[in-house]
Amino acid sequence: MTTTAQQTQAATAVTTWLAEFSAALVANDPARAAALFTEDCFWRDLISFTWNFRTFEGRAEITRMLEATLSRVQPTGWTVTDGEEPAETDGITEAWISFETRPAGDTATCGCAAASAGPCLPPSMSSRAMRSRRACAALWAPSTV
Repeated sequence: MTTTAQQTQAATAVTTWLAEFSAALVANDPARAAALFTEDCFWRDLISFTWNFRTFEGRAEITRMLEATLSRVQPTGWTVTDGEEPAETDGITEAWISFETRPAGDTATCGCAAASAGPCLPPSMSSRAMRSRRACAALWAPSTV
């Protein structure tokens, strides 16, 4: 007998957002990807896109960063990290997210906190992500969560 576990509302929101975000990145459409964030969002990149520790504030900065890095990084496989169930508390949705980058093909694990409005929470990273050659913490406030 096959059992299908139903996703929580938080998991559904995160996976839906990730699918839209991934589609925008695959289409090489930085503006479309950035439009999924609230205007007052933050993206904290720890090596995975810029090979540096950088924080980008607002859609315009995120768009410029993606324009400069997408063709080189080619991120794919955006998923909720296995064994890490997204959760929502007091209007804040938190999730651990994994994705792969090219050309190295490394996997990064990111801590994500998303709110329907307002700034993001500080980044948190797993020890596995810290050991990865390309680690990241991409934090945002998606407009659809």
